[in-house]
Amino acid sequence: MSTSSTQETSSTTAPWQAQQPYLKQAWDQAQTNLAKANGNTYSGEQVAQMTPEQLATFRQMIGAGSDTSSASTATNAGTTAANAGSGALTSALSGLTGYSPSGGTDSNIAAATAYANNPVVDGMVQSAMRDATRQVTEQAMPQLARSSALSGNTMSSKSALAEGVLARGLADKTADTSAAIRGNLFNQGLSLAENGRQADNASRLGALTGAASAGTGALSAGTNALNSGVSQLGNLFQMAATGGSGLQSALQLAIDNERAKTEYGNNAAANNLANFWNIVGSGNWGGESQGKTTSTPSTWSTIASALGAGSSIFKLFTNPASSVEMMTGLGNGAGGHPYPMFK
Repeated sequence: MSTSSTQETSSTTAPWQAQQPYLKQAWDQAQTNLAKANGNTYSGEQVAQMTPEQLATFRQMIGAGSDTSSASTATNAGTTAANAGSGALTSALSGLTGYSPSGGTDSNIAAATAYANNPVVDGMVQSAMRDATRQVTEQAMPQLARSSALSGNTMSSKSALAEGVLARGLADKTADTSAAIRGNLFNQGLSLAENGRQADNASRLGALTGAASAGTGALSAGTNALNSGVSQLGNLFQMAATGGSGLQSALQLAIDNERAKTEYGNNAAANNLANFWNIVGSGNWGGESQGKTTSTPSTWSTIASALGAGSSIFKLFTNPASSVEMMTGLGNGAGGHPYPMFK
């Protein structure tokens, strides 16, 4: 047989008495500091805003970047030059592909013959034969006629033969002179014709190669101008984008500033409360506790208690008055049933 008993207990602990005034002072000061900190939270700007000069620069960048007239001019000029250069190059290449030198031996001979037989040559021959002609007509022929007359052979065949010899010599001399003059002129004509032919061919070929070179240059310049226009457009668009990004950043700075002010206030209040808690709540400065304890006596302790109870009951019945005086209270028996307790 065993019995158990339950007893409610409570205890209170307090800081060291010498410490209590200082703790009370710290608590009061912490409350004061909390109120002052929450009432003195910084509410000014948190993020530096852009200056008016910066904003003006960004707006200028947007304005300049939106003006594509110069880039369009370069692009249009490049397109025109590139088209012209491409056409010229195509034409020149076609000409070079079908190029064939002009002239030749036959054309040179024809040109030299015409040069040697031009009307001026007859005058040149006459001029070259003037002395010989005068020698025959003015000296040899008259002398032959006088000789024939003196000898009585004016009508003789001998005179006629002599005159024929003189005429034939003059004709041969004229033919030789004409041949020499015309031969020289023919050779000069050949040289001039060949030089002219070469010059003409070189000029034609140079014109074709020059046109090809000019076409290539124009095409290259046009392509460069197109690339420059495209590059300018890219730079202008980048400038405009940078200006827009700058203005957007200015707006974002204002948003960040307002948010930072709000968050700073909230965080400051939380930090102030945390500092307050570190003083008044984090330390164990004492307190109260309550609980119940249950004890279960051993078997021999229960038997002794029963015997003591029996003896007290026996005394109660034999001497009720003294037994009442000896009773000290009621105890909790097995199952929670009370029983009297005696001295």
